Amino acid sequence: MNNRITTSSYGFFIFSLSNFMDFLKNEKIKKKNLLDLFDKNKDLLQQLCLIEHIAIPLIKITNTTYKIFVNENSLEQLDNNWKEIFNYQDFALNVGEDGIWIASFEFFEDWNPKVFETNKSSITQEIATGPNRELICYNKAIHFAESSGLKNVSIKGFRNSTANPKRLSNEIGYEINFTDAVNISFNNPLVKDFNLEF
Repeated sequence: MNNRITTSSYGFFIFSLSNFMDFLKNEKIKKKNLLDLFDKNKDLLQQLCLIEHIAIPLIKITNTTYKIFVNENSLEQLDNNWKEIFNYQDFALNVGEDGIWIASFEFFEDWNPKVFETNKSSITQEIATGPNRELICYNKAIHFAESSGLKNVSIKGFRNSTANPKRLSNEIGYEINFTDAVNISFNNPLVKDFNLEF
């Protein structure tokens, strides 16, 4: 299934809402700007991502629209111009019974969990673009069903080799795969480069 997701805040979080909310409650966090909090408190960010495996951040990426494939072989759905740029293995994520969200960082600049308490498979935003200010609907968060438990997560980055470097919308993407965790040694997503620019 070829999903698309857009960020205007240079990144995404992969997370389960139930586990994320439990983390905020346990750490007694009431601040709305979670991005600022995590940026200023690296120990807290490591607790979130590396110790409790509550979230995987894709950081410092281009503000654009990405193709997203979850538990699918992306190359089977893309033409031969698409090339694999990186293949990161063995991240860890604790998945709750409510599945996973992939969400743009802007949700974490003014945190409101009620936005995610929905039966919808995506959260959208209408943005006026072009000279005629045409309204275009963008996915800013996408929900996927996934069995609960500790997961090994692999993330592959792809790019259309024929794309215009200045117009990367829908010309770059990620394949994200979840499997039941079988090891106890995980990689650190905080030090990985997820950027897919030329």
